[in-house]
Amino acid sequence: GHSAEEAENLSARRIFFPAPSTYGTRVNKLAGSSGIWEDDGELAAVYLNSMGYSVDAGGTVGEARAALSAGLSQVETMFHSRSSNVYGVTDVDDMFQYFGGLSLAVRKNSGKAPAEYIIDQRRRSAEKVTSLKSFMSAELDSRLYNREWIEAMMQEKYSGGKTLARMTDNVWGWQAVTPDNVTAADWRNLYEIYVQDRYKLNMKEFFAASGNEWALQSMTARMLEAVRKNYWDADLTTRQSLAVEYAKSVIRQGMACCDHTCNNPLLNQVVVNLISMPGVMSPEMVMKFQVAVEKAAAKTLDDQVRERRELQKQLADSFGDSQRQAEAHKPVSEQQKAQSESAPARNDSVPVKGFKMESKKANAEETTLASAGLKWTIMGAVFLLIGLFAWGAARRE
Repeated sequence: GHSAEEAENLSARRIFFPAPSTYGTRVNKLAGSSGIWEDDGELAAVYLNSMGYSVDAGGTVGEARAALSAGLSQVETMFHSRSSNVYGVTDVDDMFQYFGGLSLAVRKNSGKAPAEYIIDQRRRSAEKVTSLKSFMSAELDSRLYNREWIEAMMQEKYSGGKTLARMTDNVWGWQAVTPDNVTAADWRNLYEIYVQDRYKLNMKEFFAASGNEWALQSMTARMLEAVRKNYWDADLTTRQSLAVEYAKSVIRQGMACCDHTCNNPLLNQVVVNLISMPGVMSPEMVMKFQVAVEKAAAKTLDDQVRERRELQKQLADSFGDSQRQAEAHKPVSEQQKAQSESAPARNDSVPVKGFKMESKKANAEETTLASAGLKWTIMGAVFLLIGLFAWGAARRE
């Protein structure tokens, strides 16, 4: 379903890398700023814009988003190795911004989520391949959901609270780029353990005593975002409970001012709506929350919401070209292909520099060794014969 020029792109020997002026894919930055984007297609566009640069065999460096999109549309399976126990897939954002970002870009270009696997090499002679979802579930069970691990984090006080919040951020990152790998049960676990205190560890007191109540505020905001963006269909009681905990933290400590709290007027408006319901919080407390939100941004919440909507529209428009480009490289149906073949031929595409890969049968009379390798092979054989001759002469003596 690709043109001749696109096929040449696919066969060209290219190495893709981020734009020279960027660091990484930027998917982690935008995913974390969940109040900026409303559709994960914007995250995919950021991945393509950041990673769509290449160097070909001739050393030419340049923009190659079309070639990258065409290649991604053919991907069916992805692998990532994990050989260290020092960190896993939820400890750092690099895992979801690269592996997860690639998966998202494949899904947006091919129309189908690729199969994702982790090559687990952490135990010598016990290597195995497991699905990303299973690997992540096992990691969450042994860390964020594990009472003993949580207690160890609590011993680290401020730093431990920060680690809990960071890993929750990374769970959110995976949710944004690979929605099938994070389930409603994951968010329910986080809510029950850290908000409802399932293990009776006095989690709220821990965050307050460690001087890092903002970490818990960040975590409750992430849970609320999962609800707001329809990743988690939590019941009304759960939503109200989360909104109350978040609002009380803001009233006590002020806004945490991370990317998804004070920079997220749409979420804060949802919280106002939830805590304003009869019997949830008093009007006075609702007003205190709204005043804290407006103080952090130095403008009314209504103005914040209006400006954010305008910004989202501008960003969506700026990503339009990349999204349309991705759509153009999706596999075409048989009907579309027939229509394309019956249409008049056009020759207005821009040639792409690269190398076309062609099948070539080996000649039985030609050696597969390079000239330098052949030279050393012959010299070795000569020295071997000389050695054998000398050994035979010595035996006769």
